[in-house]
Amino acid sequence: MGDKSRTEPALQTASLSRRSLTKLAAAMGVAGASAAIVAGKAAAQSAGDRKMLATTTVEDFDRFIKVFSGTSLAKRKQHGSMGATVFLDPNDKARVWVMFEWDEKGWQSFVSDPEVPPILKEAGHTSKAQVAKLTGRYGA
Repeated sequence: MGDKSRTEPALQTASLSRRSLTKLAAAMGVAGASAAIVAGKAAAQSAGDRKMLATTTVEDFDRFIKVFSGTSLAKRKQHGSMGATVFLDPNDKARVWVMFEWDEKGWQSFVSDPEVPPILKEAGHTSKAQVAKLTGRYGA
């Protein structure tokens, strides 16, 4: 029934600027040196690299991190991920936000890999990961 020519919102990606990352970090309560680290990390990447912000909910944060930093890390690397920064939502302890350093091709390869759903289940995902849509960039 859906239009197959349109990309699902969960699979849309956008490049985020240093300024956007700084604003995101501040909005999530990451201030001062931590926000500078997030923004500085983005600035250190080449212009061709992509940044993706994704969110999901999990049963248990510690369980999620154990899998995210193990089995999931190896699978993401296999599909070209260059790294990830994880945030725990301050208003919802079941919600995590992840800033991925990944291009569109690698992301698409990862989400279509049949070995990924069991990894997500092991990590305790309780909702489908959603990639945030970049809605604009502003000079100040």
